[in-house]
This record gives sequence, structure tokens and C-alpha cells, in this order.
Amino acid sequence: MLHRAALAVSVYLLAARTLLPAQTVPPAQPGAHSKADDAVPAQATHLYNQALDLQDNGKINEAIAIYRQALAVYPQFPGALTNLGYILGVQGQFDEAIADLNRSAAIDPTDATTQIDLGFTLFHAKQLDQALAAYQRAVALKPDSAEAQNGLGAVLFTMGRQAEAVAAFNKGLSLAGNNPDLLNNLANALVAENEFDQAIVLFERALRFKPNAFDIRAGYAAALQHAGRTDDAIAAYGQVVAAVPTDASSWLQLGRLQYDQKNLDDAIASYQKALAINPSQPDALIALGRAYADNKQLPDAIAQYQKALTLRPDDASTLAALGQVQMQRGAFKDAEATFTKLAALTPDDANAPFNLGNIYFNEHRYADAAKSFRASIQLSPNFVQAHFNLGSTLSHLGDIAGAIAEFHEVHRLDPSIPVPIDTSH
Repeated sequence: MLHRAALAVSVYLLAARTLLPAQTVPPAQPGAHSKADDAVPAQATHLYNQALDLQDNGKINEAIAIYRQALAVYPQFPGALTNLGYILGVQGQFDEAIADLNRSAAIDPTDATTQIDLGFTLFHAKQLDQALAAYQRAVALKPDSAEAQNGLGAVLFTMGRQAEAVAAFNKGLSLAGNNPDLLNNLANALVAENEFDQAIVLFERALRFKPNAFDIRAGYAAALQHAGRTDDAIAAYGQVVAAVPTDASSWLQLGRLQYDQKNLDDAIASYQKALAINPSQPDALIALGRAYADNKQLPDAIAQYQKALTLRPDDASTLAALGQVQMQRGAFKDAEATFTKLAALTPDDANAPFNLGNIYFNEHRYADAAKSFRASIQLSPNFVQAHFNLGSTLSHLGDIAGAIAEFHEVHRLDPSIPVPIDTSH
């Protein structure tokens, strides 16, 4: 292998609630001269070097064209195949990239860089089993490659093999020292293992080397959030959105923390900023609806829940929240429609018929209310509130014996609840 030019790319690792980018370890330096390079004609080598210069200067499409010219002169040129496959993979042309990298690996099976590039491309093509095999070959060929260990860790992490991923990232760090990108990857893996304190220490180490790295600071904020260090997490997310005000995910997380601290106005402002960036975020719409509801801004809450339901029409928790706010506002017909839909979606949930019973009771539709409360009790026999409300409903229907029986049941289930009868007999 003659040389592989560097090209900035990102590996994505799942950390906490967001996808956080973690840069790969910088590409390997030029490898040892391989026997396969000895047969390369001078014309092909000249074209290859031209392509390298173009690639180094960011002229990627021109570089691709020259690599292809070099391969037209000498189709068995491993360096050109590897570099071409690598940049095609970065551009998302996975089929051609994988074919070129496999051809290069077949010509020179001892080159670790080709296996690293193949693993990287397969990883982004979501062919995880094949990516794992490629990185394992790279590690076997070059055990001291931090880049190979980093890639191996990324694949293992994505496959849910967190403990093995942590081991690979640790091995990479032992080779690369305080590489901030490996520190970041290891920290993300530890977050997934709920090792938040260790992750925080690693994020802080990484930030000493890359203080302006958005991805590392976002992961740090998430780790602080999971560790329960709310004030520190708010400060960290504040730094993220100050540096990258278009990051909708961080605005959403910041809003959630502010909401947890009962800072409703701040939370609403953060949710609004998240939605201004990306209006089609059902989680942000739901969170904003909840904050509006708690802030007694009921029409605004209803509007947000309804928007969320256009994106997730059958989301039971959103329907329940919408129905509750509609009831608070006195919009009983709307609430009835909402809870009727919810009851059909969740036939085993006692809450939907219970809420329908409350609506019917408020509309003086006592027979319908009694039917709904009984349906709720059938699904959840120890539902104290449903027994109490059924007792009240039966008393309105003139069924005094039935009402007394329900109030006795309430007292049996929870003697602390006052009932309008003497339960001493």
C-alpha cells in the first residue's frame, strides 16, 4: 500500500437519548510497501499520486475520476482500489465501495488499512456482521492500530455488545493515549452501561483536548443528566446550544431538565426552539403540550397534543394526555371522542372507560356512566376510584343498595377514603 489520504468522516454511536457523533481515530500513516505495489506501472502510479493530491485538497469528485483512470491502466492496483472504495463509501455509494475494497483485500490480504476501510464502509452500510469480521481481521493484522480498535468498538457497541466495545475502546486508548475521540467513544459506551460517573470523567478528559467539540459536550451533558446532576447538565446543555443553536435534540433535553425543575416558562421556551428547528418531533410536541398543561395554558396544550397525534395517530399516552386536558377545559364531547378512540386502542386498560364514565357523569348521562365504570372495574377489580364513582352514579340512578355495596367495597379496599355511608356495619 502506498498511501491513504485522510478524509474527515464520522462514526455515530448511540449515547443516552440522542445520536452523538464521535470522530474516528485519525487515519493510519502510509503503510509498508507491499509486493503488490511493485507491479504497478509508472503511469498508474503517476495518476494515483495526482488523485491523492486532489483528495487531500478536498476535490473528491476529481480524485474519484483519476483513481478510475489509474485502475483502467492497472486494474489490480490495491492502493487505488482501497482509496477509491474508501471515498465512495463516505459518499454513500456502498455497493461499489465494498466491491473495490474487497478486490483490494483479495490482491493484498495482509494490508490492515484496507480491512479498516472495509469495516468502516460496511459499518455505515449497516452490514454489521461483515464489518465486525473486517475489523477483527484488521486487529489481527495490526494489533497496535488504535484506529482498528476504535472501529471494532464502534461495531460491537452498535451490536449491543457493550462490554466488548468497552474493552476495544480501552485497548485503543492504551495505544493512542489521550485521544479525545476514543475517550468520547469509550464514555458513550459507559453511558450505555449506566456507568455515568466513569463516563463523566472521560468526557471531561476529552474536553480538555477538544473543548469546542460539540459531540463530546453533548455526550457530557447527557451523562450528567443521567447521573442526576441536573444543574450541571443544564449548564452543559446551555453551552451546547450556545455553540450550536440549531441542535434540536439538545434544546429538547434542556427543556426536559428545566421542566423537571418546575421552570415551566424556560422549558416552554426551550421546547419551542427545538420545534422551530424541527417541527416534526412528536416527543418535543408532547413535552411542550405537557408544559403548557401544567402552566394552565390548556388551548395551547391541546394544540400541541393534536399536532403530535398527526405524527403518531395511535399513541396511547398522547391520547390520554389530550383527553385529560380536554376534560379540564370542559370540552367533554371532544374528550369523549378521544377516550373512545383510546378505549378501542387499549381494550385491556381500565383508565379509558373510567374517564369515559367521568365524562358521562358530568353530562348527567348516569346510565352510560355506570356502564363505563363497571367496564373499568371488570378490567381492574381493585380500582378504588372506579368503585367510588360507580357508587355515586348508582345513587343518582336511585339504586341505593347498589351504591351502598360499592361504597362498602371502597372502604374495604382503602379505609382512608371517606365514603357517604356508615361502614361500621
